[in-house]
Amino acid sequence: ANRHTIILMQTGQNRATRTFMDFDSISLAMDGICGLYERKLKELNPAIQNITYDIEDLYSFIDGLADLSALVLDHSLQAYLPNDRKWIKQQLMKHLKKLAVSDWNGSRVNDWNGSRVNDWNGGKRNMYKDMVPYD
Repeated sequence: ANRHTIILMQTGQNRATRTFMDFDSISLAMDGICGLYERKLKELNPAIQNITYDIEDLYSFIDGLADLSALVLDHSLQAYLPNDRKWIKQQLMKHLKKLAVSDWNGSRVNDWNGSRVNDWNGGKRNMYKDMVPYD
């Protein structure tokens, strides 16, 4: 069953950088975190069309955030359970291993060790234009 997931994050020391994103499943939330990192890479490297990164690069990005956690709906309790940065990293590893087996929408090419090569001309959607700050 899909488990609604809310990602809470703070990108910098200023509390005004707090935001949240919500997703219909853990898998979509992990894809959302990857997409956030990919957008950051694109902002830092606007002239590069194909950007490659591995799981350690993604982990470094996560560790560089002031705060990151996930609230995941537990249907049996009818409540959200909190999960920390370590849990998110474990879920990302599982998620990327699944992606490595299948080509997602033809816009990502994956090798078997979790690296991702992204074609930024592939019409990739911007999932984060509606990010909402929280207090």
